[in-house]
Amino acid sequence: MIIGPSIPLPESRSDLWWLGIGPIDHSPQARNKAKVPSLNFPFLLEKRNPLLEGVVLGGVVWAGVQPLDLDVTPLISAGRHPLLARLNGTRTTAYVLNIDLARSNLPESPDWPILIKNLIDHRRDNLPGLRRWNYRLNEDIRFRLYERDDDASANSPDDLMLRHAGKSRPLARSSSIVEVPPLDDTGVYEIRDGERSLGEFAVNFHDTQESTLTGLRPGTRDPHIDNESAKIVLDDPYSWLIMLGVVLVILAVFTNWKVLRTS
Repeated sequence: MIIGPSIPLPESRSDLWWLGIGPIDHSPQARNKAKVPSLNFPFLLEKRNPLLEGVVLGGVVWAGVQPLDLDVTPLISAGRHPLLARLNGTRTTAYVLNIDLARSNLPESPDWPILIKNLIDHRRDNLPGLRRWNYRLNEDIRFRLYERDDDASANSPDDLMLRHAGKSRPLARSSSIVEVPPLDDTGVYEIRDGERSLGEFAVNFHDTQESTLTGLRPGTRDPHIDNESAKIVLDDPYSWLIMLGVVLVILAVFTNWKVLRTS
């Protein structure tokens, strides 16, 4: 993934992600003519796009908007001006940010890190290979095939195989997303594309009743006392004698103190 100036445009590659940040035209004349929407300018956001999840643009001044003469699909727009748009006509997943960051408060707003994080997460979700290395029994497993510039992964003559415990079974290669059927046996599995290994993952036991607290009720539990000899058992016949002796000693001390005080 490349984040850089909006000009020049990126090359067309299926494995490339690109974010071009304005201004589109860096000439002083074009930057002086750029529109500066007011603080309360209404923004139109394509909320269904995962790139804008959590983005609200509250209090954002989107400055330096220039005419965008490109084939794009707007994701954020203000009037007729695309502010964030997906670039069409290229195999690259490319976005254009029509803004002048030197004149905008977008980098200081909470939406800026959210937007960048969404872009990184979106790119990571589209990376080839397994997203995890540990799965539970009967859990759905999906992975993306490795990207090829010739886009010939779907027409590859090699079989996509799932190997486990010396046995192999084929996997359907209908698109770039491959779904592994639920597995009912634990162990380490390997996915192979012909002679090339695409990755390994482990399948573990999973008991739905394990470590569950849903069936427990509130209550108390007495602390465990390790030293039983330190306890005083009142049922012992000698304990009353000991207590009587302690009381007599206290009375004797008190009487002695009283007598000495009066004398």
